[in-house]
Amino acid sequence: MQQRAKLLKAKILSRTGEIQEAISLLNAVKQWSMNHGVIQLNIGVLMTLGAAFEKIKEPKLALDNYLSAYNLATQFKTQVPPSHIAGLIGNIYLKQSKFEEAKAYLDEAYEFAVKKKNSVNQSYLAEKLARTELGLSNFKTSAGFFNLAIDIAGKNNDSPLLANALLGKGKMLLAQNNAAEVINTARTLFEEASDIARHLESKTIYFESLIELSRLALSNGDKTRALEKVRLAEEVIANEEPGFPHLEAAYLKLSILEAFDNKHETIDALKQ
Repeated sequence: MQQRAKLLKAKILSRTGEIQEAISLLNAVKQWSMNHGVIQLNIGVLMTLGAAFEKIKEPKLALDNYLSAYNLATQFKTQVPPSHIAGLIGNIYLKQSKFEEAKAYLDEAYEFAVKKKNSVNQSYLAEKLARTELGLSNFKTSAGFFNLAIDIAGKNNDSPLLANALLGKGKMLLAQNNAAEVINTARTLFEEASDIARHLESKTIYFESLIELSRLALSNGDKTRALEKVRLAEEVIANEEPGFPHLEAAYLKLSILEAFDNKHETIDALKQ
């Protein structure tokens, strides 16, 4: 009971941002559970460690802990199904663009969600599988999963997932070809995603939607609209610490200004 209380405390510490203290406590509980052969507690600790390492952007350590939890859940019958952990593993592989590995684990998790008739997990995993199949150039399968994710997310009023799925479907269509009809459909999807995402607490999807709309406008020769969208994207991340999104927006703006042949603004953008 005392060790389970420590696990609960570690989860609270992790949620409140005290990650290092949480990890230290979790390692102590993990050692105790291994020494005493308490498998289910060990699995819970490993999963919590994985989530903590994900928060501090240590995907390798997160993956190691998730895989250890998965292996234990596979070997021993506990209340934690391996399929639940499989979804966490698949998501990390997807972020690393290891699509074959991601597909194997996400398929397992998705089939379990369907079996349990869990529509929330099903739509979440469908979106992950859609991006995985896109990475494998399986466009038809990818489209099917994106459509499923969009349909369920709409019914569940899951705005973040709906916006992300709309954005992903637009990218998937453009990855196949650049016919006028496809471009128009993709633009509509990006605009829908943008309209939904602008009201979300996290601005990541809103930023990405604006970037995609800007790129589309530039490719169609609409430099004014392209510049308008990329400047709006810059405003969205203005208060965030400098990182890849800032570089992505700055590079895109530079390309647009070069197309305008505006030497003064181009030089300023290049400095940025």
